[in-house]
Amino acid sequence: MTYTIMKGVRILKQSDINRLIDLHGKKLYNFCLRLCGNTYDAEDLYQDTFIKAIEKISAIDENNNPSAYLCTVAISLWKSKARKEVRRQSIAPTVTLEDSYHTAETTPLEEDIVKTELVNDVKKAISSLDEKLRTCMLLHYIYDMQIGDIARTLNCPEGTVKSRLHSARKIIKEKLAKGEL
Repeated sequence: MTYTIMKGVRILKQSDINRLIDLHGKKLYNFCLRLCGNTYDAEDLYQDTFIKAIEKISAIDENNNPSAYLCTVAISLWKSKARKEVRRQSIAPTVTLEDSYHTAETTPLEEDIVKTELVNDVKKAISSLDEKLRTCMLLHYIYDMQIGDIARTLNCPEGTVKSRLHSARKIIKEKLAKGEL
């Protein structure tokens, strides 16, 4: 294993990622599986965690429990994804929308019409937003960009992006609640 010693800290290099996977991969995968509850999401989280580890390889100290560091990264990514999903569901519910309109009195055609109307209302609400708010919404929810990436793309502070997203979500919720579309 190649590493650099800086003030008693052994810093890993890019060439060490295979050894890191060999030593901690199985344990991390099992952790991801328990965290996510299914293999599909666990595999994505596992891969995302090692991608983040590759990006931050110089921050991993071999003497300071790299396995714990990898689990911390996995938890952070998992929480971030969960928060993002909650925000998406609050703006445009997917599964819950289908369940909420499914009753014995409605036909599949009626359900499709209601869903289509709701989707069209959300699209109208987004398109009616101010350009700055709309751009942030599209980058975040359609292009799946992180706050930091949006901030760099738009050349503005992360706090501004967060504020714009919050404002946009609030406006859309209000418009949908009032039926202004």
